[in-house]
Amino acid sequence: MINKYLLKIIILTVCLHNYAQASPTQEHIEQFFNYLTFLGDPEHEIDFYSVQSFMTCDCTIQSNNIIISQGIEEFIAYIHRMQNKYENVSYSSFLENLLIFENKAAFHFQVQCIEKNGLQRNLEAIALVIFQEGKISYWKEVFCEMQPQNTSKEFSLNHLYEEPHFDHHLYPITAPFREGFLTVSKIHTIFYATYGNPKGIPIVILHGGPGEGCCDELTQFFDLKRYYVIMLDQRGSKRSIPFASMEENTPSHSVADIETLRKHLGIEKWLVFGGSWGSTLAILYGQSHPEHCQGFILRGIFLGREQDYLHLLYGMGKLAPNGYEKFLGHIPEEEHSDLLSAYYARIIDPNPEIHMPAARAFMEFDAACVRFSPNPLLVENVLKNDQYIYSVTKHFLHYSINQFFLKPDQILSNMNKIKHLPAIIIHGKYDIVTLPENAYALYQKWDNSTLWMIRQGGHTSTEYSNAAALATALDFFADKIAR
Repeated sequence: MINKYLLKIIILTVCLHNYAQASPTQEHIEQFFNYLTFLGDPEHEIDFYSVQSFMTCDCTIQSNNIIISQGIEEFIAYIHRMQNKYENVSYSSFLENLLIFENKAAFHFQVQCIEKNGLQRNLEAIALVIFQEGKISYWKEVFCEMQPQNTSKEFSLNHLYEEPHFDHHLYPITAPFREGFLTVSKIHTIFYATYGNPKGIPIVILHGGPGEGCCDELTQFFDLKRYYVIMLDQRGSKRSIPFASMEENTPSHSVADIETLRKHLGIEKWLVFGGSWGSTLAILYGQSHPEHCQGFILRGIFLGREQDYLHLLYGMGKLAPNGYEKFLGHIPEEEHSDLLSAYYARIIDPNPEIHMPAARAFMEFDAACVRFSPNPLLVENVLKNDQYIYSVTKHFLHYSINQFFLKPDQILSNMNKIKHLPAIIIHGKYDIVTLPENAYALYQKWDNSTLWMIRQGGHTSTEYSNAAALATALDFFADKIAR
């Protein structure tokens, strides 16, 4: 019995006559998966002439028409007839490895009948490119008789403070199966990407900074056979348009964008995952839309208070005086009493000869402080990425000069709105960027939370101690939801 979730890939696979001869590139493969997203409409007619053109193939189509209107039985019978005709073609071994979106019961399609060798070359070519790129080989288990997960289950956590050590393997870093842009205002269009199992537990990742943007490396915390991961670049960040724009760029705008994306993807409830500034935004989103949040995994807690953002400009220097000397040295001594205004004035200057040295000085100090075990090579690599350091510095200073657009103690004052929802709070015991007292203050206000204070943990999620804790927390949530 062919899995119904594989039907769409079968349709496209058997119709693309000369795909192997077209020497498919990575761009073609991206187009191939993007096209699948258009097949969700039951009334959408798949015109294989347009499919062929879309895939940049050039061949003659002679097709047979088949219509499925009352289910999938007729098409399954047709595929079995094709298997009998081409005995050496193993659909099961090939198709079970491929990503496919949920089949709809009623749609029109045409299927190209092709000779045996052409079909084999076609399957082999597509499989070779996909698997060489490391795209989705893990889908074999996911989509073989896959059943949708129950993602609406509620549960409680013990209100505990712990200082554990975790030894958890990290998962393979994986590319997205879908990327897109979503217009959220007259000015801003945000980038988003989805990973993992579309029938798994939905979880949205909110990046830090603000201004960092997301990356594929974040997938190493997730068992993508169980999770449906959604990432987005917040306004002005990384691939979102316009880059580094501070117009209409506030936490409230970001909260609205997250909700717009949830509706766009048709998700009822999701887990919310955020670190550093991402933890702030995760809580703000939850407090605005608790009915759409199933739980939270938060790291490196930043509460957006004056004491929190000024700590990066003044307090952190007391804990890392060596790097702080260079940070101070970029600003004339007469401006040291107001470092926020001094750095802000330079970062908003349109002249790159003024704003880029300020961004480098700011980010060099920040990058040197994020790890429990300092790593000069990683700091060096950060400073090579001008786009990254400019975006993060500009966002952080823009938000700080505006008190993060929050009322005093806004987050802790509104915890009654989400304190019933489960949360695992992960914080490095030696985090000098966002102090451990932030995490403890949040934990005290959050009845249904557990706080893991990670021994030998700094601020960044890339340190193994923090990364293993995140992977453990995500497995824990998946187990709870699956019960």
